[in-house]
Amino acid sequence: GVLRRIADGRPRPLREINPDVPPWLEQIIAKLHATHQDDRFGSAEELAQCWYDLLFGWYYIFKW
Repeated sequence: GVLRRIADGRPRPLREINPDVPPWLEQIIAKLHATHQDDRFGSAEELAQCWYDLLFGWYYIFKW
């Protein structure tokens, strides 16, 4: 049933469900949902670094 679909299936792209989701967020979530280990973040630290880079970068883009 549901577990088989989750394990064997591929989640729908987030922007297909909600086109207002930014592409960068869709990419991060797709990487979190990846079934193959090589396609996922290597660690929670790698994910945290990704968020940090995004937020730090935006800080400088929008800094007055």
